[in-house]
Amino acid sequence: MKYFCFLLLCFSLCQAQTYNKVTAYKIVSEPDDGPCSIATYVKHASEFGGVFSAQSTDQTMIQNLLMVKKNAKNHGKKRKFYCREGMIGGDMIYNMFVFHGKKNDTLFTTYPENLIVLPHKYIAYTDDDMLVNKALTGDMKTFYERDFGKELGFISRRDLDSVNVEKILYHGKIAKNLYLEDIKSKANDFKLIDIDSISTRNSEKYSADNDTIKFDANRLVKSIAAYNTALTIDGVTVGDSEEVIISKYPLSAKVPYPNGITYDEIKHNYEYIVCLAGEKGRIFFKIENKIITKITIDFDWDY
Repeated sequence: MKYFCFLLLCFSLCQAQTYNKVTAYKIVSEPDDGPCSIATYVKHASEFGGVFSAQSTDQTMIQNLLMVKKNAKNHGKKRKFYCREGMIGGDMIYNMFVFHGKKNDTLFTTYPENLIVLPHKYIAYTDDDMLVNKALTGDMKTFYERDFGKELGFISRRDLDSVNVEKILYHGKIAKNLYLEDIKSKANDFKLIDIDSISTRNSEKYSADNDTIKFDANRLVKSIAAYNTALTIDGVTVGDSEEVIISKYPLSAKVPYPNGITYDEIKHNYEYIVCLAGEKGRIFFKIENKIITKITIDFDWDY
């Protein structure tokens, strides 16, 4: 009998599910009257978007998260929760962890209540001891605890740093006052890229020594996307260190705008946004591996 039990235990261990990685997803922006479950957002990403993700192969973290899910009912209060994949409206599930193996498993969580959700049962348990957060490590922990929605909301407001338009120079001249002929005379390579004749504001887009410049119907500069040092913003130019932005524009530097949807992309590729003083327009400093690789000035930006 003991030998049979031993064999049964060995068989169970051999059949135990293993997972080689975990992917965390979180909703960072949502449409009005959209789906309630992040599972729907992920499955139909091209339709809804607004989801960031991160991955890890940390086996200890994976097992700890699975244990949190398994023991959820022993650590928190039970409550009804009306949401499952495909539903519109109801309670919101903002986060999920997908454990990848021969057969995937999923842990759903949400905020601000810190709930562990079992959508197939329409119930949730409170995570009073923050066990999910405690199970996380490294980048996964940073990703999960970062409030991207709040950050993006901050950027949409106007409490950012600003710079006077007179300090935005292209080839040493105030960029906003430049016409097509002014820039063409300074460029070694100048060619038409596109004509927008559909918009009521007819515009032309040119390449000037690899910079992209858009002109309005009067051939006055509307925007510049600079990959070279011809464009300077109060002395800041492509190739400068990110530290220059942090020093000059501390408010804007508080919230980097993510470029990408995975945390590996977001960590190394983001933008700082600066307003124009007293008028519409925005400046975008693109950062890659802590270096400014592109500066875009859009004089028409008005939201």
